[in-house]
Amino acid sequence: MNIRLFTLLVGVLVPILVVGCSTLNHSNVRRPTERPAQGKAHLDPDSLLRELAVKKAKEDASADLERGHLIIKEYGHPHPVSEYYRRVLLRDYDVKLDNTGCVGLLGYTEHYVDTYNKASIAAIKQKFGDDILTKSKVEAQRLMEIERRDPFPKKQGEALTR
Repeated sequence: MNIRLFTLLVGVLVPILVVGCSTLNHSNVRRPTERPAQGKAHLDPDSLLRELAVKKAKEDASADLERGHLIIKEYGHPHPVSEYYRRVLLRDYDVKLDNTGCVGLLGYTEHYVDTYNKASIAAIKQKFGDDILTKSKVEAQRLMEIERRDPFPKKQGEALTR
């Protein structure tokens, strides 16, 4: 492993994840039998994360849509058809499929992606029709099957144009 990459991982990313995870230890989450003290606000870390994620996602989606960028976000390990889906969306509709990755802050990533996609998918459907995503998934599946039958087409990109 490159020493710079290792230094980056150990020096920057690991402390961020450790600090992020330590704030989510749920030790301050109210149990069903407990009640917060009178006059004191109870801070639920899950609610705070959700609020932050929703606020940031709305800001990002609004900014992207204002610039004319149509993006669908996803997270987690991509499904095998995702690469074909990404190609179809980009080729046919100039819509970018953006995978935020497998690792994310528990609770934050899901709320961020869901909120972002509500705004962006609504705009995409308004522009291209309600069935754009279904059509694109069907086309992606078709392309994947073609490439599985003939993994080495004669011309570069031939599978995408069949």
